[in-house]
Amino acid sequence: MATLSRRSFLGAAAALSLAPSLRAAARPRAIGFSLYGMKDWRLGDAMEVCGRLGYESIELCLLPGFPTDPENFAAPDRRQLSFQLRDLDLSLAGLMENLKLTDDDAQHAKNLERLRRAGELAHELVPADPVPVETVMGGKPEQWDELRESMAERLKDWAKVARELDFTIAIKPHVGSAAHLPEHALWLIDQVGSSHIRAAYDFSHYRAQGLDMAATVEALLPKTVFVHVKDVKPGADKVEFLLPGQGDIDYVQLFKLLAKGGYEGPVVVEVSSQIHRRPDYAPYDAAEESLEALLAAREQAEASKR
Repeated sequence: MATLSRRSFLGAAAALSLAPSLRAAARPRAIGFSLYGMKDWRLGDAMEVCGRLGYESIELCLLPGFPTDPENFAAPDRRQLSFQLRDLDLSLAGLMENLKLTDDDAQHAKNLERLRRAGELAHELVPADPVPVETVMGGKPEQWDELRESMAERLKDWAKVARELDFTIAIKPHVGSAAHLPEHALWLIDQVGSSHIRAAYDFSHYRAQGLDMAATVEALLPKTVFVHVKDVKPGADKVEFLLPGQGDIDYVQLFKLLAKGGYEGPVVVEVSSQIHRRPDYAPYDAAEESLEALLAAREQAEASKR
């Protein structure tokens, strides 16, 4: 089990008599933390950490084995989540899934059901403005040309579910996947032609391929509804993800580019599984270090405009 490290803290916030209505991230480019990086913690403790550290939003992880997997996330727990988010002044940034457009027919049908449950949860938690469900897309880089047409057809099925339930799916190009470049996401979005399919932006996957930040932001931002951040080890032979601030990604520039492009959604720390699966991984330390780096970068970016 992941260690707490540095300090301990008690319980979750007290529940109130009426369930609150959650809000989407209110502050432009609100800094959030994905609970993908806190799998072994009780949900209440994970939220308590994020709120007390000073995060402004969180992303829930819907993967099997996580406490917020919709299949096992009971109604009382959902209500308690709403209470605690309000008490901690946290907004909900998004919902993480891990689905593949490259799966066979049987698994594709299961993926559609997972998307349906995710969409229902998005509406339940933020009825006025359901948060996006973000996911990678599967496959291998060398398979893009071979698989892109079938991926587009699968994505059209995803779009039907999203349209029916009125929520947004944000697809994320990944350095190790078939769709690994901004133009791949844009091509897929164009093929589907649905306002319910948008993009998630994560520069770490482009930095790992030697791409320019400004160029990737300019290309993808008009279709982007969600931003993940993490770092990459410079010059590594194999892609090695790091916490924000541990590599050479310029987060001041990133915040400036996001502001210039009119993006006002959340900016969410994603701790890579390369990190959070290590036996010595300390979630508190990771969350604290990441927040310090991003708050400083956002402040510097905002100060440059004054």
